[in-house]
Amino acid sequence: MWNRRKFKRTYNNKLFILDDFGFDFRGAYYLGKNKDFAIEKDVNSLINEITKEVEAKKMIFMGSSKGGYSALYFGLPRKDSIIITGAPQYRLGSYLNLPGHKKILEYIMGDTSM
Repeated sequence: MWNRRKFKRTYNNKLFILDDFGFDFRGAYYLGKNKDFAIEKDVNSLINEITKEVEAKKMIFMGSSKGGYSALYFGLPRKDSIIITGAPQYRLGSYLNLPGHKKILEYIMGDTSM
């Protein structure tokens, strides 16, 4: 069990990024609309800008489910990053093609009727 008091005296920077883009504000997996990858570029720029500003030597990317996917997506290319995930949705196309998620897939990919 995680004990918040253990980390009370640690001094570190935290960046929380909310994925409320897309269809019904349910998220675009930080990618973009109609394959434009604009959100991904903006998120990468934000991470790079903050990393430089605070002179980060190590980064920890963490999340579960959609956040786990994003932790992998943005953490893997970065040197000296630590990634902690729980049940990441790593087969994104297959997952978003399931009933209830297709509108999110269409937002990210555009027309998927082919």
